[in-house]
Amino acid sequence: MGLMQRRKGRLAETMFKLELESRDWSVIDISAGVNDADLVATDPAGKTHLVEVKNHKLLNPTKWRQQAREQAKKRRMGWMLAYRIPGYAGLWVVERMHSKPVVWGIFQGGEE
Repeated sequence: MGLMQRRKGRLAETMFKLELESRDWSVIDISAGVNDADLVATDPAGKTHLVEVKNHKLLNPTKWRQQAREQAKKRRMGWMLAYRIPGYAGLWVVERMHSKPVVWGIFQGGEE
């Protein structure tokens, strides 16, 4: 992966971390440039998720979901996948273990 792709990925991780924190989630950045999950996030109810963040022009949620599940299984945690919607700044598709996908967005003020 090239430097530009790593920077784009780190920017997306930071943006999604801020989105989670705006919803009163506690977040720890664990990526540190390694080939593993990006964040550990705990929701206001105390449930913890291993978070994989994606920022690609071409969407491949089936592959990304599998990656998120495998990483979470190794750590015995719940999984979360967040990916940007190309062409819609600030919007994220958020998938979580035992939940239907939702769209979160800083410009929407909540879930849709």
